Amino acid sequence: RDVWFAVQHFGRPRSSCPDIDFALKAEIDIEQGSIKDLKSQIDTLYNQIDQTSQYSYQIEKMTDDYNQLISTYNDLIIAVKAKIIAYNKGVSAFNACVNGTK
Repeated sequence: RDVWFAVQHFGRPRSSCPDIDFALKAEIDIEQGSIKDLKSQIDTLYNQIDQTSQYSYQIEKMTDDYNQLISTYNDLIIAVKAKIIAYNKGVSAFNACVNGTK
């Protein structure tokens, strides 16, 4: 006895969905490594300042260096946070497309 089975597929090709920006992800990963490095430098300098006499001729220079590192650290965190938001939006758009919800 012969049996016929028919299937109709209503999916869309993956290529019709927006690509995930893996270059942006790599950039985020690199910058997060830089954030860790800066944090380590900040902690080291903080400990040096903490153990240096407030009357030392080096304290002003060390404090200026510390403040500059903090500023760079904060700016990098803000920039990476914006990139993470953009990357997550791209991933969400891709997922919505693949799942057929958008």
